Amino acid sequence: MPVEALKKISSLIDSGGFDEAERLVKSLLLYLQENDDESEYFSILHFNLCGSLIDIGHNTGRNELSEKGVSILEEYRDRFKEVIPLHSYYYNLANAKSNLVDKKSPLELTFESIESLVSAKNYYWRAIKEAKAYGEVSPEYYVNLANCLKQQIRLSESLSCYDSVISMGKDIPQANVNRAETLMLLNMVSNSYSGKMLWEVINEYRIASESRDIPSSYADYYGRKADYLENHCKKENIEISEDDVDETEWEFQELSEYRQFCCSNHLTLSEHGLYCSCAGSARDNLTIPLRTVSLSGAYVPQMEMVLNRLKSEYSLARRNYYEYIVDVKVMELEHEECFTELHNDECLGITYEKLRSSFRSCFGVLDKIGLAICELFSLKPQNGMASSTACQQQKGSGCHRCNAALI
Repeated sequence: MPVEALKKISSLIDSGGFDEAERLVKSLLLYLQENDDESEYFSILHFNLCGSLIDIGHNTGRNELSEKGVSILEEYRDRFKEVIPLHSYYYNLANAKSNLVDKKSPLELTFESIESLVSAKNYYWRAIKEAKAYGEVSPEYYVNLANCLKQQIRLSESLSCYDSVISMGKDIPQANVNRAETLMLLNMVSNSYSGKMLWEVINEYRIASESRDIPSSYADYYGRKADYLENHCKKENIEISEDDVDETEWEFQELSEYRQFCCSNHLTLSEHGLYCSCAGSARDNLTIPLRTVSLSGAYVPQMEMVLNRLKSEYSLARRNYYEYIVDVKVMELEHEECFTELHNDECLGITYEKLRSSFRSCFGVLDKIGLAICELFSLKPQNGMASSTACQQQKGSGCHRCNAALI
């Protein structure tokens, strides 16, 4: 009886019958409360009902359902971990946490909502890590991680996740829809715009509208979105065709092997390169946008200095990572290497040092981004120590207040 009810609940959620699904979930939870004998069967049933409750909360926007899901997951944590894969536990907890973020729009985030998103993101990573150890990772794990990253406006990372899922060739409309929304968000926050971007957005909505894995009302809505954007392109005389896609593929094949690697792995410092691998993504042409409201004209050259330094260090990190991946060897250097065998399985040598160097350089880049943001918005602790410490570490010219370099 409960098993059949679980199947019906799942079917109702897939078809959009959330009210009926919620009624059945609450009825079964009451049944558990009265009959739970702490057996493995009841624990598995309880966990599945909790997951359904979280899904309903997500689809209806009712936080009290997600809060109830979190409460159940935390109260019965030890029992659940004994009978279900650990990745399933973390995945459901991450879903519930992300549902409870107070601001859903990425443009309305508060520090509190960012902290909640980071917590959810960490649980998604745990779920993926555990799933890899357990076996194959479900594509939905990557989609929901990407959704979380998208809300934090970590657009490059979210697009990378969506692209990896879409490349699997499975019918997962959530990846298509959210990729389209991410591209529109990119247009909004970066002032970037191109016909290819619009084509990508229209195509993703069109694919989602043809999916068999969503309710018909959702499919109709996505179809109307695609039609609206196509009509907008016609009114604005924006030409988009399949020929552009073929030309993009030809231009991609003309790029160097290294640049193809960068484009395929979202490692270009190019806004256009995030969604298109044409000749326009052949260079790291990221610049400080002059139309940015919060950036005064006097700050543009200073921030471009910062950006130049970031590009330089990132390029080295990226090159080291590439040479580690493709295993570029310098034979004369490898011949000179001689290490004492300590039988501790330590990874040594030029190849591994390239990966370590790349990793450390990326943290250095992140530090400089943080310092530049603090300088731009005059942010510092009340005691002022952060600014002076940075000045002592970075000697040179560039800071308009204390002659300390930001780069």
